[in-house]
Amino acid sequence: MTLPTRLEARARTKPRHAPLPGAWELVGDRRPASHGFVWTIFRAALIALAGLFITLPGCDRASNQPAAAPPQRPAIIHLSLAAGLNPVLEALRPRLQRDLDVQLVINPAGSGTLAQQIIHGAPCDLFISASPHWIDELSQRKLILTDSRRDLLRNRLVVIVPNETPPKSPPSPGGGTATPVHPTPDHTLRSLADLTHPTFHPIAIGESRAVPAGQYARQALIAAGVWPRLQGHLAEAGDVQAALMYVKTGQCPTGIVYATDAAAPGTPGNSTVRIALYIDSALHDPITYTAAIPIASPHAAAAQQVLDWLASQAARPTFQSVGFETIDH
Repeated sequence: MTLPTRLEARARTKPRHAPLPGAWELVGDRRPASHGFVWTIFRAALIALAGLFITLPGCDRASNQPAAAPPQRPAIIHLSLAAGLNPVLEALRPRLQRDLDVQLVINPAGSGTLAQQIIHGAPCDLFISASPHWIDELSQRKLILTDSRRDLLRNRLVVIVPNETPPKSPPSPGGGTATPVHPTPDHTLRSLADLTHPTFHPIAIGESRAVPAGQYARQALIAAGVWPRLQGHLAEAGDVQAALMYVKTGQCPTGIVYATDAAAPGTPGNSTVRIALYIDSALHDPITYTAAIPIASPHAAAAQQVLDWLASQAARPTFQSVGFETIDH
């Protein structure tokens, strides 16, 4: 057989291994039946690839649903209050936090100091001042929510001495003549006029220009006619609790503080100081604790709940137990 004849015969003979069809043949209507195994493998790959896309994050229906909100945390309430209120607020704190599901951050100091902090932007959700004066100051500056203002408590002003010699009988809260105090055999304390004797110097009071307890003491001493003679014999403290400590630690033989300071929690049985004289309330402005919510508070609604709780029957017995007079509304 000649070479051309041999080539022609080979061209007419079916090849042993046909070339693989193109992809378009596999997915078209003209897919050869002899290639079923290849088609099966290709289809399985397509199905696996589709399943991969379906299970990718963000591609399934569930991932389009909003995420569950995290558990709500208790509101953190910054409570700025007159220093004399701190012991009783600490006693009330556990019940208040449990009842209202809030967390208190208590900032005790002189009311004037706290007002200045609020003026300068310090965080505060509720302010309780020992004098309406500082609430008035903030109100004039439009720094409080006017509708939140509330008179909460009243107090008395007293003269205290170290509890070295128990009195024969307690002084009368009605004012006037009190049980004599005997710091020395020769001198007694029966009225504010007796404070002019050097035996009782220095006298611890709050700062007479900024701390409400000191302002009330100044008013009483002026009304009693003894302020000019005592001005150089005063130990003025940054808040009423500091004035109380001056007497407790023996740095001062006498002090003018609130009646509740001598009976506050943490001073059981008045073991270190005692009341020597109740000062006549007519000698000074009424001692009223006034509360308000600063306008910048981010938790005004929760702060209002705290204020309502403090004014409710839940807190009144505790306030009254240390000598505060609660105010009905």
